[in-house]
Amino acid sequence: MGECPPLLGKVTVFVTYTAPVRQNFYDAAQRTLMCYLKTTNYTLLLIDLDKDQRVQSGCSNHSNVSTNPNT
Repeated sequence: MGECPPLLGKVTVFVTYTAPVRQNFYDAAQRTLMCYLKTTNYTLLLIDLDKDQRVQSGCSNHSNVSTNPNT
């Protein structure tokens, strides 16, 4: 695909996840996204909600959110 000119700024794709949910529901989608992003000059930020220190200090109650994407 090549370089995408930053007309309005640089593009960053921000993805948050927890390991169990990613493995059970989104692994194929995550791999597809990562493969696509290799063809661009976009920045990918992957944030594990269970391990990221900023999440733990700022919003540690994130685990109260349902881990079932169908609810």
